[in-house]
Amino acid sequence: SATMVITYPPAKPLTIRIAYTAQRVRREMAAFGTRFVTIVDRTKDRTVMLFPDLKRYAIRPLDEDAHDTVKQLARNATLEKVGPDRLDGVETVKYRIAGRSPRGRAFTGFLWLTPQNIMIRMEGRTTANGKTRKLTIAMRDRRIRDPGGLREGRAEGEGRP
Repeated sequence: SATMVITYPPAKPLTIRIAYTAQRVRREMAAFGTRFVTIVDRTKDRTVMLFPDLKRYAIRPLDEDAHDTVKQLARNATLEKVGPDRLDGVETVKYRIAGRSPRGRAFTGFLWLTPQNIMIRMEGRTTANGKTRKLTIAMRDRRIRDPGGLREGRAEGEGRP
């Protein structure tokens, strides 16, 4: 598990709690005045999105690359392996990354991944509408353990649980 902190000034930092198992990833965050929980479940080939404050949920088919950071980023970016690096006490592989989001925002910077392709940090600059801003995504409070709470839901489809 870890806490992902996304810093994109002048906006306030966004904090996302993440828990990993071999087959599932759970992300919890609060934004726009509400809480969101996303569970990527490879055993069921689905993504479950929970909206606790709204008492709603949605189930979607699993994106085939949902568990692979490199494949996800490679859709809209090029990655160039720089080499092994030790970051925050973790053995990683450092990559140079450059790309453009589907909305047209350019990004250039660096990415550090564990040998299991778990992101430890990404930092660089993003450009949109002629303005360049610094972007940092850092995984903090990393713990290797079996995160409880990744239990299977009761219902299928969309609606109220």
